[in-house]
Amino acid sequence: QGPQEEESVKVMRVHAKAMNDNVEGWISLVGNQGTTFLEEGGNVFKVITETILTESFELDGSGATTTARKLKDTTRKLKVGEIVEVREWAKKEE
Repeated sequence: QGPQEEESVKVMRVHAKAMNDNVEGWISLVGNQGTTFLEEGGNVFKVITETILTESFELDGSGATTTARKLKDTTRKLKVGEIVEVREWAKKEE
């Protein structure tokens, strides 16, 4: 088990909770350009590059203006040093 791939942009994402305010959402581990956002420590990760926590798993840019506005309204910026806890790992298909 582990992170799930978001196919439209080919990045691995985990469902997690920010420990300082209990906000839950999806976070990319590494961006599609190779930037590492989270450092693993079991089911707890430390933010090592500023990134965003999104309500939705999908990151595709379809419907640019509407999607961008909606994405902005349903995200929270994660700062370097924040700790997040994985809430949902990928489920093994059988």
